[in-house]
Amino acid sequence: MGFTVLRGKIPLKLTSRLSFLFLIFGMTLGFSWFPTETSEAGIQPGLINSCIDCHQSLPDKRLSHPVQLWSESVHAEVGNTCDGCHGGDPKETSIKAMSGENGFKGVPKEEETASFCGKCHQEISKNYMDSPHGMLGQPTCKYCHGSHAIERIGDQIISEDKCTMCHEYESPAKLKEILQVLHRQFQEAENKVKLINGFPTEPLEKDLKENRKNLRQVQRTAHKFDLSLVQIKAEDVKTKITQTTLEIDRLIELTQNRKKWGFLIVLVFIGLTVLTYFYNKQNQEMD
Repeated sequence: MGFTVLRGKIPLKLTSRLSFLFLIFGMTLGFSWFPTETSEAGIQPGLINSCIDCHQSLPDKRLSHPVQLWSESVHAEVGNTCDGCHGGDPKETSIKAMSGENGFKGVPKEEETASFCGKCHQEISKNYMDSPHGMLGQPTCKYCHGSHAIERIGDQIISEDKCTMCHEYESPAKLKEILQVLHRQFQEAENKVKLINGFPTEPLEKDLKENRKNLRQVQRTAHKFDLSLVQIKAEDVKTKITQTTLEIDRLIELTQNRKKWGFLIVLVFIGLTVLTYFYNKQNQEMD
């Protein structure tokens, strides 16, 4: 019967050890082809300063509520506090924190809004000034973006309710659609890269970082409100994202193939373990 021809050639203790080794080696080799988790760093909160400490405790809601609005804004997320826009000295705990000698600027006049925000957002400010909105002087940055509860730049800011206060929504709707399609394509690529395991993703992450930068450039250009220009730039970025996505899809397919091979290797070594076990058992019964 089958195994009896080999009886006596392999010691029984050795077959037991082989059975154990087959199982361990197979599991180790097979599961080495499976994914490992990676961690992501969170955003560090901004530092609190004397402006915030003072204003958030004031009884006058006109002065305290802006702190609450700011705390939920993109400015708070990236660490830009009151003095980043309004000037002053956040380390000074007295009223001198709001003195002109400490660079306090206060609230800008309506016509100064674009240049006020342009201290940091130079390119967007310039694009806005070159647009029909900028030439007219209305609406200003804060009409769309707010003054304290400032949202991260994105297509959600383009709103029919806001736009139709002054004009038809047809052009803004087209602009919004261009940005939405581009953002959705980028988001899908960014989500897909997380499915890659067992292959280096640094080159792809570098490409995605560049794609994100290009996407933001289109968003900045959108402040010109020149649909044809935005469309041209969007198509260029879309092509680059597509190229990155194709490489991501290729590596995802390889990842899935590696998983299949991993399962197969585990099954093969489990089979060898079972065969070795029964061979050992048969020898023991014959002895």
